[in-house]
Parts: sequence; C-alpha cells; structure tokens
Amino acid sequence: MTDVPDGAERWYMERSGGKLDPELVLDWLRISRSSGMARFFHPELKTRFGVVSFLCEKRKALGDCRRFQKTALDYGIITTAALGHVKDTPYWTPGLYKQTELNVSELLQGNVLNDANEEIVEEYMKDGKRRAMVMSDDGKWLFWNSNKGLKVAIAMAIFRCRMSSDTECNVIALDGNLTKTPLQIERIGKP
Repeated sequence: MTDVPDGAERWYMERSGGKLDPELVLDWLRISRSSGMARFFHPELKTRFGVVSFLCEKRKALGDCRRFQKTALDYGIITTAALGHVKDTPYWTPGLYKQTELNVSELLQGNVLNDANEEIVEEYMKDGKRRAMVMSDDGKWLFWNSNKGLKVAIAMAIFRCRMSSDTECNVIALDGNLTKTPLQIERIGKP
C-alpha cells in the first residue's frame, strides 16, 4: 500500500464540497499501481445488483475487486442521476445497436451454442420484458431483462458481463432480434 502525502485527502474533500467519503479517498490515493482503478456505476444499478462501486489494486475482473454499497451519487462523484450519452459508452443508447432481421431463435440452429448456452437462449426468448443478451470475447454469455426499459437491460447485461470477464462484452441481441449474425457471434473471441 502506498503512503499518501499529508493533506492530499483534505484537498479532494474540499474539492468535492465535503461529499466524498474520507476513507474512500484515502483508499483511492493508496492504490500503488497505475493499473489500479476506482469504478463507480449509476445509482439505478444498485436496485438490481446491490453493489455499485469498486476499488481495484491492479487490473482484474470487477468481481475480484473491493466492493462498496454507496453509489457515485452518494459519494459526490456525480451530482445528478440523470443519464446522458457519452460516445465511448454506447450501451446507454439502444439506438446505436443495429438490429438484424434475424430472430434470436436463429441461434438455436448451427454451431454457435453449447447445451448451457442453448438454455440461456431459450430462457431469453420466453421472457416478455425488455432484454439484452451479451457475449464476452472469451465466450461467456449473459442476458438481463428489465421492467425499467431497454437501456437498463443493456447496461446491466454489460455490467454483469464485465464483472465476470476481463474482455470486451458485445451486445448480440436486443429483445427479439439479433444485433449480430450467428456467424459473427461464432467468430467473437476467435483469433
């Protein structure tokens, strides 16, 4: 653990108007590797997942990082819960994903699925809520449904995918249609 210069945490506390948690600031400042990180998620995600802030000593999957129950809003990292679009986080805007004419049931034919993934697809197809399916570059599949809308389903699917994988997570289906063809999905993660 790295020593923190005297007064450094006070500087951050003052800049946040006293909203930042002093212990969090100290923990953040003590990250000893440049690959360490603090990650804060939108408050809306807490209701579905329960954990919304993470502190990592080095590069690793979020599931292996230290977890916090307070949201970015609670810590003063953000000042409003209103959502906006940032170009490098397109999962907040479903319109950026081009849906194909192919139904999700297309995944049940061909060589894309193993038995476990086939169950995921069948469960996904039965769900009547807004839903998103993602796949990580290392082949992990995940889907999420939401009564709160497609944006939340996409965000949670990607969030959970990133929790379990250190690789990129690709949206492969929104509601009933694929965003990638079965052949593109089969190629994800292959050199």
